[in-house]
Amino acid sequence: FKCIELLSDPQASSDIGLKEPPLVVRIEGNWPRSGTDENSPFKSIPQMIADVICDVLGSSVADRSAVETEVRTALRQESVVVLVDAFDQMTKAEQLHVADLLRQRNAGERHPEDVQGCRWLLTSRDYALQPIVAFSDWSRLRLVGLNEAEQDSYFSDFEDQPVFRQSEKKPLDWFCESRRDLADDSQLPLNLRLVRRLFESSLTNGKLNVQQLQRQRISSASQLQWKVSDTLLRRDLQRWLLAQRGFWTTDAKAEDGLALLKHICGVIALQMLLDGDKL
Repeated sequence: FKCIELLSDPQASSDIGLKEPPLVVRIEGNWPRSGTDENSPFKSIPQMIADVICDVLGSSVADRSAVETEVRTALRQESVVVLVDAFDQMTKAEQLHVADLLRQRNAGERHPEDVQGCRWLLTSRDYALQPIVAFSDWSRLRLVGLNEAEQDSYFSDFEDQPVFRQSEKKPLDWFCESRRDLADDSQLPLNLRLVRRLFESSLTNGKLNVQQLQRQRISSASQLQWKVSDTLLRRDLQRWLLAQRGFWTTDAKAEDGLALLKHICGVIALQMLLDGDKL
């Protein structure tokens, strides 16, 4: 999201040779298809971009054709940036589809011309990129975790709270019983964002509810990983429920479905753990 914010800045646009800020579109973990079957054809670039925009705008979209017209204009002006996030989480078929689009772009093919109208950015773990020839000469930027100073700066606005001044500890040192045990996990922005949300949810009129935050304190890496997994599971299941509203009967409650799905996922995860030596 920081990347999208930077690319939308006029100065950044000028730096990469664009007269105007580009239309930045992010897709995460999959390339959308035109149907629900796994063999359904992949959506074209204009369809995919229009879907993302309409999803962001929600009910405020009055005329999809107007959105599609703007997308076509941006593609003709070559002012679209497609951010393929979590490429390594895509299926093999999706990865090959994206790779083929980029092969066409690198080869200068004009059909489909929409491929040429986009600048492409991918985020991925290395193992998913290495076997694909299309990425062999791509420029790469390797991200590293946040060091302790950067981690502390993320919570610096809480340092004046009485509990931290009295303990003479940084907020993260107070919240995590052993920063050393969390060295790997605390480097990740996703994990720090979760911890920060716990801080923010305990804040009322600028004062920290210490007792409430005390109950959330983390004593081990596994406890932090559990909290993160639980948060992501709730987020993704909520998204799934919103997309599948018609699945539930009229007297079913969304929270009932969420609890059921969470339980099912928990059972599957436990079975995978128990069968770990067999997989």
